Order: sequence, then structure tokens, then C-alpha cells
Amino acid sequence: RRPDVYQQLYQEFDFKDIDERDPRNTYNKKIKVFRRDGSEMYIDEGSTVLDFAFAIHTSLGLHFDYAVIDGDTSHLGPYTRLNEGDLVYIYPSDKVTASIKWFRYVRTSKAIDKLIRSISDTYNIPS
Repeated sequence: RRPDVYQQLYQEFDFKDIDERDPRNTYNKKIKVFRRDGSEMYIDEGSTVLDFAFAIHTSLGLHFDYAVIDGDTSHLGPYTRLNEGDLVYIYPSDKVTASIKWFRYVRTSKAIDKLIRSISDTYNIPS
């Protein structure tokens, strides 16, 4: 029997933390961060490393394992907020897949949309 994804969502995620967002993030203040190759990228202020991973490529976000910022050796989780000027390295793993809990860590509409699509596909929910 297929698990009831909606029941699971309500059990694992506190929806009262959701705020209204501009779907295109057009008017949000942006910060400049850098990819591992040194190229700059603008992302919404308050974004996390998981948002950054999704902004680069969907599969990078869906298989996010950890991030490294500014060459520090610490393995940072998906909840880590980005700051102006950060140099971000994303490390994916095929062993990692998107989780419902990741909705707690994403702030951008692109990342939210990609998570919804992935979870819908996982639980065979028609769109």
C-alpha cells in the first residue's frame, strides 16, 4: 500500500512556518555568492546552501550531501544560510535523496518547486 504522502507531510513538517512568497522571487533582495569555479551568482538574501544547489542544477539539489564555504573544512548541512561573498562548494552523493524535511531548509520558489516535483514523483502523486 502506498504511504499517504499528505499525512506524512503534516506529521514531519510544521506548516505554520510557511510565509507568503513571490513565486518568481523577482522583488527579493539578492546577495552575490561564488561557485567553486569562482563565477559569481546572485541568490535571494536568506537563502541556504540547499537553495544554492538547486539554483545550479536540480540533480545537485536533490542529491545534496554537504557544503563547504570559503574553503573551511567543516561539512555544512542544508540549513546553512549564505552570506554576501561566500565561496560555496556543493558535494552531492548518489546515496542521498530529497526528503520532506528539506522544506524546512529551502527559501526560494525554485527549490520549493523542485522538491514538490521530486516528492510527487516519489509517491506517484499526479500533478
